[in-house]
Formats: sequence, structure tokens, C-alpha cells
Amino acid sequence: KVRMDGDAAIVHDPVKTTFKSNNGNKIYPKSAKIVEPDRNINFIDVHWLRDKYTKDELFPTIDNDCWDKKCTEMEDWTCLCDIREENDAVFRSLPTKEEVLTTLRIGAFEPELYDQGEYSFVERSA
Repeated sequence: KVRMDGDAAIVHDPVKTTFKSNNGNKIYPKSAKIVEPDRNINFIDVHWLRDKYTKDELFPTIDNDCWDKKCTEMEDWTCLCDIREENDAVFRSLPTKEEVLTTLRIGAFEPELYDQGEYSFVERSA
């Protein structure tokens, strides 16, 4: 689910993941209400690709008809898009520093890798 500002929320619609029980009845898996498409308010910042000329981020909005109807326009002015998750290695061999920095978009370096004073410890999680 993508808002007008480009922030996105991961949602789950259990109706789309039905399966049949041994007696042939449909079973709808339970999910927490906070991840349903019309209830999720947990949005995260997404670094979208940018237009090569305008440098604007490219993401589905109601202004671009939810990417020419590739996504569904919702009543709350968001776009609901189907996604496919892939879990795969990014590199097949040890990458260079430049390859890592230009390829990987999510994650963080170990704090110990920073120069002295560049990283400061704020608080420990519970």
C-alpha cells in the first residue's frame, strides 16, 4: 500500500490466501487487523527509483492512476499493489566496496566499521 508521499505499508488480505480443508470447506487464515489493507497505519520510508531527467521519485499515486492501473486505487487515496517477495543472494562472489554501495539499498554497516566519532551509541533496545 503506497501513500501519496511514497511511504509504503506491507498489508495482507487473508481472503486472497484461502485454502480448502480436508472436507472441502474454504478456510480463511487469521491475520492481525493492523495488517489488513484498509487498517494498516504502519508506513515506512521507501527509496524509489528516480526519473533520470526530473529526479522525481517514481512510485504509484492516484495522480498517475496508480501506475496506469497496475495497482488498485483505494478510498483513502493510496494505491494497493500486489508484490512478489524474492529471497536470493545479491552477490555470487565477494563484492567490492563500490558494488555494495551502489547495489544494496537497505541495511546498515556494523557500528564498529565506522571511524571513531562517526557513529554514536544512543540507547540499547530491550
